[in-house]
Amino acid sequence: MNVSSKKVKWAYGFYTILAFLIPAVVYFGLKTDLTVHKASSVWFWFIPVPIGAVIGWYFIRRNEISKFILSMTLSFILSNFLFFEKAYPRVYGINPVAGSLNILRNQHDLVYYKMMNPAYIFNLQRLVPAIQSQLSLSLYLKEHPDAKVISRKQFQKEIQAAGDMVLVFEQKDTFESPITVIYESAP
Repeated sequence: MNVSSKKVKWAYGFYTILAFLIPAVVYFGLKTDLTVHKASSVWFWFIPVPIGAVIGWYFIRRNEISKFILSMTLSFILSNFLFFEKAYPRVYGINPVAGSLNILRNQHDLVYYKMMNPAYIFNLQRLVPAIQSQLSLSLYLKEHPDAKVISRKQFQKEIQAAGDMVLVFEQKDTFESPITVIYESAP
């Protein structure tokens, strides 16, 4: 065995270890985030990565490089397909934007206070005006009593002080620390 062959096998051995770690990291990574822990079963859709690595070892040991490349290519294609078709939609559906769209979809008077998850603009397919001060929010709410306000939990006291507002939605952002909140005027 020559030096370059040893390097290739060493590098592929390292890749194989990483390939087996991917499903485990997905499982434990999702399991530790309380927002998405119920989706930890998506680790299963990453199994083609280590299977492709094992098949690749078989072909590399037999020095069948074209079959090795084909098995790796098919493994990556299948993994990407399963990621985008199965795993990603399951985890994405748990995020606060997806979880609150039914509350906001037909809401005409909608603003955000100081900060919001930018995915709202994409998902609602419209701009959401920003309000940056408590006084401006108070004036807006007097003129628009049916308005809903998207923001972060850290601004809760300011929003409630701007008007008689009640919390209608609260959820931690997926894989992030902010908590998305939605308020509406109290009945």
